[in-house]
Amino acid sequence: MVDEGRDRNKRGALRKASRGEVETLVYNSSGPFQSCNGVTFSLTQDTLFMPNRWVSGDVQNNVCVMYSTRDANFINVKSLIEFSQASTNSVAIHPKTGELFFDHNGEGAVYKYNKEAPNRYEKMFNVRGSYNNMEMRLLFNLEGDVLYLVLRAKHCIYKVSYDATTHTFGTPEPFVGEWFTSGYDNGDGLAARFNTPSTPCLDPEGNLLIPDKGNHCIRKVTPKGVVTLYAGKPGEGGHSDGLPDKAKFKNPEAVTFYKNSLYVADRENHCIRQVVIE
Repeated sequence: MVDEGRDRNKRGALRKASRGEVETLVYNSSGPFQSCNGVTFSLTQDTLFMPNRWVSGDVQNNVCVMYSTRDANFINVKSLIEFSQASTNSVAIHPKTGELFFDHNGEGAVYKYNKEAPNRYEKMFNVRGSYNNMEMRLLFNLEGDVLYLVLRAKHCIYKVSYDATTHTFGTPEPFVGEWFTSGYDNGDGLAARFNTPSTPCLDPEGNLLIPDKGNHCIRKVTPKGVVTLYAGKPGEGGHSDGLPDKAKFKNPEAVTFYKNSLYVADRENHCIRQVVIE
């Protein structure tokens, strides 16, 4: 997990929880790790990729994607891609090919890692013309033929098709929520409303689970775009355990699904929560 912080003096960290013990692996420093914004594993689970978000005054390098390896206990963080002021928020790994994609916040664009390219990256597309600063979170569906684009700052989610044979994307299109319109509503597609949706995951059936940060709850989105409440009390920030419709979160930031549990980074409660599926 990422313990968020944005400078060079131990304000942020990469941490690991295992068997009831929490270990700090890496602190923010003058090296590559200065503004980590998430974690994504390679297909083989032996490499951890991390976006490094550039912030004026706090971050003094051009690293936008970092990596570390399991054989070194993920402690030795190195630069993978350098891209001046990209302010990368997210990294996505294709579930079949292992290709790595990342966002460029300043351009509102998605790029692909290509070690043969002059700068180790190539541009794929802009999400919506010249719009930028979307604070994107990227995630492929289970089949790898759709890339979900969670546009946190625009309160909506787009999707784009991907052909793994030709390595080409289609045209990004709205999926759920309305562009730059915050609120809370369940429903189909563009009729749904979110408030700063953040880092998502997939459940075993391929549904998107999304921390709806500003609404203090977790939402579920089916592959057909039907949006429902998954856990939490919409609009009621707090901390209480219990059944999904009774539990309270406060600005949940990220989720991940493992075995029979959803794990929630409950940001303003400063803890990791577990939703057990029975």
